[in-house]
Amino acid sequence: MAMATTSLLRTAAGPARWTLLEAPSRSFSSSSAACAAKKGAPKVQQKRKTPIRKSAGSSGPRSPRRGQTKSAGVHEGLSKTNPFVKPVADMSFLATLLPEQATEANVGQVMAWSERTLEATRIQGFGLTREMAREFKRQPRPRTLLRPQSLRLFNHLDSSVEGATGQTTLLQGPLGAGASTLLLQAVSYALESDWLVVYIPRGINLVDSSSPFIYSSSMQTYVQPEASRALLGRILSVNGADKLREIPVDEGSSSSSSSLADVIKQALGEQQQPAALQRTLETALRTLVQQRQRPLLLCLDGAQAYFSTTKYRDADYRRLQAYELGLTRTVLSCMRTQGAGSFGGVQRGLALAAPSPQHAEWWPWTLSDDTHRLHHAEAAFARLDIGRHFTNDEAASLFDVARRELNRGPEAINDESYLARLATSGASLSVFERSLNVQQ
Repeated sequence: MAMATTSLLRTAAGPARWTLLEAPSRSFSSSSAACAAKKGAPKVQQKRKTPIRKSAGSSGPRSPRRGQTKSAGVHEGLSKTNPFVKPVADMSFLATLLPEQATEANVGQVMAWSERTLEATRIQGFGLTREMAREFKRQPRPRTLLRPQSLRLFNHLDSSVEGATGQTTLLQGPLGAGASTLLLQAVSYALESDWLVVYIPRGINLVDSSSPFIYSSSMQTYVQPEASRALLGRILSVNGADKLREIPVDEGSSSSSSSLADVIKQALGEQQQPAALQRTLETALRTLVQQRQRPLLLCLDGAQAYFSTTKYRDADYRRLQAYELGLTRTVLSCMRTQGAGSFGGVQRGLALAAPSPQHAEWWPWTLSDDTHRLHHAEAAFARLDIGRHFTNDEAASLFDVARRELNRGPEAINDESYLARLATSGASLSVFERSLNVQQ
């Protein structure tokens, strides 16, 4: 339907005369008619975009070629064009820490960890403390400082091969004295000497409620199946099946396997119940502690965890004690030389322990329970003082190696830079090493 409209225009003769003009008609149509008209309209052709290729001479990272991984191409381009990327320092001049290198002549020298030690601390191995894990990531070639305390500890290990007392040696010293580093040095020395090694670098993780747990009525304890399975796997991975096959399982084991390697493999290969995993772990640790075929090093960092109140809670929301957890109770039995449930201590080899100050809730080490005090007395720790002060030669060696790691020239060594770090360390070795990471 259409309507015509008109308009009045004023003529030029004057205001009295008006002329009626017919305006152009405007059509108003229904929606169906409008849609029909639109369909008939021609479509506008859109231009296609032409891809633009980079010229061969342009700068910046290139896309990976065929057969090349994406990450490799990106990193290669960035390393060539980014002025802030520095090449990794060559630390091949460092000697490797091996038993034959642990001599008086090398005291005060910085040495690299052996490849066997690095393998034992990686994903399939025992791991590291949080502080040492950060150091290993930062250093181009993980290294350590050979100190007089290191030689005393190595001599202690050698003497325990034939004259083991069963006592656990507790490293004691002020904060930052380097107890965790000495423990790892002992682990490295034992691995290179073909010992059996059980190393738990983060004992606090067993009591901080970070692992699932369940109550076992048959064992009258709370078991941690995932943590138990992980520890069994690490013992097998680091020590190797060949060594563990030489060790027969003790007669008190309910397993039909003839060697310790078979017992652990059977537990890891099957979907066992939590209580069965706990029994296998007890069998493995008891057998390792009591066997005499090979010397054993049992190394425990964060030793206060086994004598503390945990973050686990029972059904009544009561916080559990460490001796109420099956895994920590088993490790505690390895340290105790007497009392009910004790394994009698390491019969051939040595057990080392050190408290860890990295968790404020478990520091300082306090015995708040009568049972903890009893277990502490039954452990009968033999204390080994690791000292506090480090020498000027040791500090100078660390400072020179840190300069090379940062690719800094000899001009970076000056009295102001060196003495500033030395004075603010407070005679703490760990504080001094952390200060070397700050460029001045």
